[in-house]
Amino acid sequence: MSTRRPPPDPTRINRRTLLGWGGSSALLSACGGGGGGSSSDAPPPPPGPTLPPAERLQALGAVASEYERLCDGTIGASSDAVAAFMRARPEYRRVTVMPDGCVCGEFSDGQIHVVANNQRTGVTRPSTAWQPGASNAAIARRASTHAAREARPAAEGDVPLSGVPSSPAGVSASTFRSYAETDGSSGEVERYERWLRNAGVELLPSWAPTVQNLKDLPELGFFNWLTHGGMLDASGGITHALMTDTVADIEAIVGHLTDLQAGNLVYYTGQYLYSRGKWAVDNFLAITPAFIERYRWRFSANSIVLIHACASDFVGFREAFRAAGAGVYGGWSHPVFVNAAAEAMHWMLDKFVASNLSVPTPDPRNRAHDYEAIKRVGDEAGLTLYDDPSEGGPVSFRFTRLNGNPGTLLPSMVRMGVEENQSRLTLYGSFGDARGKVFVGTTLATDPSGLDNYLPWRPAGTVTELAVLEWSADEVTVELPRTGPGSAGYVAVQVGRRWGNARALTRWNGQMLVRSRGPGTLLLQHTLQFSARCDIGLWRNEPDGPLQDALTAWTATPFEAPSNWTWAATGQHTHTEPGPVTSTVTWSGSHRFELPSPQNPNPPLQQYYSVFGIVDRQQAEFRVAISGGAFGAMPAVQVITMPDSSTRLESNFNIGLPLALSPTPLPAGRPGINRTLAPDFSVPAGEFVATEPTLLPLADPNLNTLTHSITWDAMSAEYPPHRNGGA
Repeated sequence: MSTRRPPPDPTRINRRTLLGWGGSSALLSACGGGGGGSSSDAPPPPPGPTLPPAERLQALGAVASEYERLCDGTIGASSDAVAAFMRARPEYRRVTVMPDGCVCGEFSDGQIHVVANNQRTGVTRPSTAWQPGASNAAIARRASTHAAREARPAAEGDVPLSGVPSSPAGVSASTFRSYAETDGSSGEVERYERWLRNAGVELLPSWAPTVQNLKDLPELGFFNWLTHGGMLDASGGITHALMTDTVADIEAIVGHLTDLQAGNLVYYTGQYLYSRGKWAVDNFLAITPAFIERYRWRFSANSIVLIHACASDFVGFREAFRAAGAGVYGGWSHPVFVNAAAEAMHWMLDKFVASNLSVPTPDPRNRAHDYEAIKRVGDEAGLTLYDDPSEGGPVSFRFTRLNGNPGTLLPSMVRMGVEENQSRLTLYGSFGDARGKVFVGTTLATDPSGLDNYLPWRPAGTVTELAVLEWSADEVTVELPRTGPGSAGYVAVQVGRRWGNARALTRWNGQMLVRSRGPGTLLLQHTLQFSARCDIGLWRNEPDGPLQDALTAWTATPFEAPSNWTWAATGQHTHTEPGPVTSTVTWSGSHRFELPSPQNPNPPLQQYYSVFGIVDRQQAEFRVAISGGAFGAMPAVQVITMPDSSTRLESNFNIGLPLALSPTPLPAGRPGINRTLAPDFSVPAGEFVATEPTLLPLADPNLNTLTHSITWDAMSAEYPPHRNGGA
């Protein structure tokens, strides 16, 4: 947490780190600006000898006190008044009013002092702006009533956003108290930390954005910094600075003198906390883009840098993060209202890690989404794009892809597909380049305290790890057991210690009896046992957005447990044809349908079958198709019509099934195919009867048909989609 000493005024609350993050993205939040500047008329003299620390500290203290007096507890003061006060002091050789409202003073020895006078006092914003833990019904409604968008089409040569940061380490910190910690919601800091840890994000312990910690910053995947930022004019060049947590006292002035002289650090006067209706002011050190280069910051592949700050989309910082390897960079286009920056930051964090802290909680809950989707929804809700009259137009939070293929902070699964013939399960989404693991559980983990709405990513109960066959940033294929542990349940990806959202691999175990009755007692009975597995969960293209649905196909392979198909033929029929000829037909024998053996891959006649179907959630239908046939030959029935003869049907017997049960197509309303899908995804028992011409050459039309009856048992859905699974 913050190492800053408490101010002497006991009414002032201590600042502290907003959050410590683990993950792969960097977010800085502050106030700053860009543009040209105005300075005093006479050119300044050349820099003189180093100003003694005591004299510099006296000047800094005087300016901070005067700035706090001019602000009178509110945000901002007259920039001209601040500049006039600084010009009257002998410690400064030049004072410039920057276009964003900041005042830049150059000490007599050339070191820079910025007064952050660029905060906005009010903007045109939605009346129901998001607040942590508060009701957000209006914004949720606005975001969820968009027209449904299809996934972003990939342009030629474009790389889909699918990378997850390869480093799990990260931080998220604040160098000043946002409004969110002064309106009764100070507990949000601990909550963010808790659900980040629950998601497996590795936090740097007790990290605060001091100058020393920033010098020693390890390679990160995620960095979130809520701070002030402002423009400055150093040696005639416009640049930008971000306020650290290090107070500009004697120790800091002496200890960081080399960086202050080199322009890696500057002095920064800013409002850092809000207490009892007033903003408090103090002096700090601030980093410039040169600081990042000097201390060789490094970000992992596909890392995400989000800078919530006034004009934090400053080209100098953006390029410094590019050189440091950051994957994506986000910042504000103009000076930003401090409440607006804080609101947008909290909202984005909620969507990046799917904490689902907003109220009402979406059902099903959000999975982690990519930064472009978060930006689109934020713009719609007025959180990342709004009009500010003082800026003369829109203020926007911008994202720029810098390096690699950044997408999401956590693994994020959109859909799954089963390949029964190969015993494989394929996961589609954003998983990153670093190879992770895939688990299946019989239930989902929940927060035992009951205090959080965070998404319980972890599979629980009986948990089975599935063998990964292929891994890419947007597609993972694993071995899928046909039976036993891991054959169905709640599936999730883990990369390092970070969990992705869980999706349900739902299963129905069914049994069907197909009875084909001929004349007399002739009966051919097929017994079908099948196991249908598929992902029927809904999904979103955008956080809080409309739910997407599609027909989900499934197949059942009968050649290994638990699926199989057997038949048995019984009965006899004796009849007299014109002639007169008396013929007796006897059916007998049984068979289990199997694939050809490796020793005889092309048998002359080999029975087979297929069972497959579609789950249609929109129409609430479970649709089944069955078909029979043979490998190597068409189905055949041997009939001998000699007087007083009989036909005995043994092992290689097959009889055609009714057209209504043919495998294609599967339109809605086809008799014998559609069954109602209940709200709990169970399927009721049913029966279907159909007739077709017999293959027997019987002259009597009353005997020239076969009657088929198909009955199936009720099926319950194992592991139905769960609202906590993440969509």
